[in-house]
Amino acid sequence: MYCSYAVVEAMAKRGACQRFWQTYAWSKGQLSKSANLYQFKNGQTFAGHDVDLNDGVENEGWWDTNPQQVEEPVNKPVDKRLLKRSSVYSGPCGTQALMRR
Repeated sequence: MYCSYAVVEAMAKRGACQRFWQTYAWSKGQLSKSANLYQFKNGQTFAGHDVDLNDGVENEGWWDTNPQQVEEPVNKPVDKRLLKRSSVYSGPCGTQALMRR
């Protein structure tokens, strides 16, 4: 759920959602303890794309940020188009966001 501090707090209390992406824009300087992602700045440019900047606050849950142990390396060619999109992803309403940890 992408929302303000007040909505994160209310929905977390009700158990309505398990993951919250809170924006600073409507949060009046408050950060919910239930937020997983926190959007802290809009309208930035990264690699020629307009992006919003976000912090991983607690247990983002959408991907594993820990390195994985691999017994044998995978020797497959990498699609470079995927690498270009790995740090910038589409969000609600067509926005793009850059994730940092």
